[in-house]
Amino acid sequence: MAKLIYLDDPHLISQSWQMRIMSFTEEIGSVIVRSIEQKEHPLISSLMSAWNSSRWLLLQRRTPTFGRGIMLRLSLSTRLIVKWFLFALSVFWMAHLPLLAGVELLTPVVIRQIPHDPQAFTQGLVIDNDRLYESTGRYGTSSLRQIDLQTGAVIRQHSLPFELFGEGIAAANGQLIQLTWKEGIALVYQMESWLLTRHLAYQGEGWGLCYDSAQHTLFMSDGSSHLFQRNPDTFAIEKKLKVHLAGKKVKSLNDLVCLGNEIYANVWRTDFIVRINKKTGAVTALIDASHLLPENIKQQLEDEAVLNGIAYREQTDTFFITGKLWPFIFEVKFMPKSP
Repeated sequence: MAKLIYLDDPHLISQSWQMRIMSFTEEIGSVIVRSIEQKEHPLISSLMSAWNSSRWLLLQRRTPTFGRGIMLRLSLSTRLIVKWFLFALSVFWMAHLPLLAGVELLTPVVIRQIPHDPQAFTQGLVIDNDRLYESTGRYGTSSLRQIDLQTGAVIRQHSLPFELFGEGIAAANGQLIQLTWKEGIALVYQMESWLLTRHLAYQGEGWGLCYDSAQHTLFMSDGSSHLFQRNPDTFAIEKKLKVHLAGKKVKSLNDLVCLGNEIYANVWRTDFIVRINKKTGAVTALIDASHLLPENIKQQLEDEAVLNGIAYREQTDTFFITGKLWPFIFEVKFMPKSP
C-alpha cells in the first residue's frame, strides 16, 4: 500500500496514515456503483477529476497531527494504479446493486450564484424567515453572520471569542443555535437581537445541526456515521440514528438540513450531499455537486476549501449551497442526474 500514495519524502508517511488513506478510498468507493463506466459513476468520476488535476488530498480535519501543511500527492503512475483499484472495487460492489433500489442519483442545477466572502470558513448555513445565516469556523476568525440573499453581502456579523471554533447552525423557536467544534458548548442567541442568552453543553465534537419543527427536535452530526436527535431546550440526546447506504455506514456527515421526513447532509471532503430518511437512517439519494466550481477556481483554493454549507429556502423551494472559502453561494434545485 505504501506505493499507492506518497509524500515528498516517502519515509514521512506512517503505516497508520497509509491505512487511513486506504480506508478513506474504500469508504468513498463503497458507496456502490451503478456502472463501472465513469460517465455513469459519479463517485469515481469525481475522484478521477480530482486526481487528474493533481489535486492535493489532506485527510486531517483542520489541524493535522504531524504539523500544519502535511499533504499527500498522487503521481501519474499512482493514479493509474488507483484507477485499477477502484475498477476492482466497483466490480465487487456490482453484486450489491439490488440493495440500491430506491436510491436516486441527483445533481444540483444552478438557478443563480451570488458572491461569498472567500475568507469565510463556512461551517453551517440556515435560512429562517427568508434570512440567510452563516456560521464560520477557525480559531480567531469564527463568526455568526447574516447574508443578503440577493447580493451575498454580509449584513450583520458577530465574532466568536478567540478560543471558540464555530460549527453548524440551526434556527429553532426564535433562536439561533451555533455549535462549536471541540469546546462542547452550543451558543444560543435571541433571533432578532443576537443576544447570547445561554450555553448548552454536550459531549464530543460539534459538526452540523438542523431543526425539525414538526417534531420539535434537533438533529446533530459529529463527523461520524451517526446523527443525534437532541432536545432543543436541554440538548439532551433523545435518539441516535445510524446513517447507512446499502448496508455500509456513511461517515463524515457534516452540515445538515432538516426537510420533511428527510435530512440532507454534506459528506466532508467529498463533493457529495446525501439525502437521509430521518426515521430509518437510510440514504435515499446521492447528490453529486462536483461540477459547481470550475476547475480553474478549485485549483486556486486551499486544500480545506471543500463543499460544506447547505440551507433550504421554503419561499422558492430551492437550496443554497457553498463551501469553505468558496467565492460563491449557489441557489440550486436537485434534479435527476443524466447518465
